[in-house]
Amino acid sequence: MPPRFLQIVSTQPSPDAEPEFNDWYENTHVPEVLRMPGFLTGQRFRLVDSVPPFDGPQYLAVYEIESDDIDATLRTVIEMAPGRTKSQSIDTTVSIVRMYEALGPQQRRADS
Repeated sequence: MPPRFLQIVSTQPSPDAEPEFNDWYENTHVPEVLRMPGFLTGQRFRLVDSVPPFDGPQYLAVYEIESDDIDATLRTVIEMAPGRTKSQSIDTTVSIVRMYEALGPQQRRADS
């Protein structure tokens, strides 16, 4: 099985654009990302609490990727970017994108 990776994306809507941001992200952006080679799953989250208080992006998207050549996968992401739908509802000045490589198998809690 090819190695697994997680792409973690922290984002924030533009001021007064949260409904548009959520609609675009959920119904347009995530489906477009999942059409790219290697992307298996995508899920979004919203920050509900933070200790200490956090003043950064409040939204998170997590994409699971499977790839034998993550550099080639990332080049494809960049090459396909112009064809993806853009939205003014996202504040790109605070977006943070990180890629993580899995270090071991996924573990699940054992039922007792």
